[in-house]
Amino acid sequence: MLAEEQSVRLSQWIAGEAERCGMEPGEIADLLLDAITSGAAPRPWADRAPQE
Repeated sequence: MLAEEQSVRLSQWIAGEAERCGMEPGEIADLLLDAITSGAAPRPWADRAPQE
């Protein structure tokens, strides 16, 4: 779960990208979630995961 400040920052970033690209914020959010869940987005935190 995101902290309130993180949620606000993410919402502002999505709104800015939507405006910049001429898209709706929901479209940007969907693309972002698709990229994260598909593994297409870089995951800089992956190296912090416990190694088995």
